[in-house]
Amino acid sequence: MRTIINGKVYDTSTAVGLGHWSNNKSFRDPESKEETLFIKRTGEFFLWGEGGPETNYGERIGKGWKGSAKVFPLTYEEAEEWAREHLSKEDYDLIFNMPEGDEKKTVSYSLSVSAINKLKQKARVAGISVSELLEKLIASMGDED
Repeated sequence: MRTIINGKVYDTSTAVGLGHWSNNKSFRDPESKEETLFIKRTGEFFLWGEGGPETNYGERIGKGWKGSAKVFPLTYEEAEEWAREHLSKEDYDLIFNMPEGDEKKTVSYSLSVSAINKLKQKARVAGISVSELLEKLIASMGDED
């Protein structure tokens, strides 16, 4: 499903599905509901869901209701809450509880071209990779929680 919400594209065929939940009711049941949590390559979360007329996916048609499928953009906190409520602890931990230490993980963030160029330039001058520079910057922030 591809949709545009507030000028942003949400596409289940290009995003990565992180977890799926269903209330296991027959698709003919008006309370039938299933949802999948997705993450876009930009790091944005969204929820795709489908449900019967008596769920939050119900749509009014004339004097009645019908089921439908919808996409809901989610903040990090909303995605984390959905996963905590609907996924196993193991699946939740794989998505939101990254291991501590020196293990490396590839992530994707959107930065302005000028910020990317500045990062590359600073890394070249320091004789280190952009990843190393970012790690040093983050380490210099300290723990302010």
